[in-house]
Amino acid sequence: MPNLTEEEEMIIEKYVLMPLAKKALDYDRQVLEKSKLKFPQKYLKLNENTNISLQKEMSHVRKALLELKIRPIRKDSLHYEFVIRGHSHPVGFHPNIARDKINKWINEILYD
Repeated sequence: MPNLTEEEEMIIEKYVLMPLAKKALDYDRQVLEKSKLKFPQKYLKLNENTNISLQKEMSHVRKALLELKIRPIRKDSLHYEFVIRGHSHPVGFHPNIARDKINKWINEILYD
């Protein structure tokens, strides 16, 4: 089985974890809407902008999958199988590692 390139690994990682990051942002939005913050509009706007940036990046990742002819097969939210160049590559993430990577991406979007 051929090894994956760094680009393929990065795209696969983003493909698996970015939908979970979007779910986390959606949940945060729901919590912010129900909270009794003094100025919830600021936080909601920040959440919305972060979500938009994440959706744009997810779009680029999906396009890259098509360009590289990578076919994903979903097992569950953290486990996929990817068919690349005719070979199957199982990919899975431990929940703690996934949470750390998602947190890192959201922080990069927020603070860059």
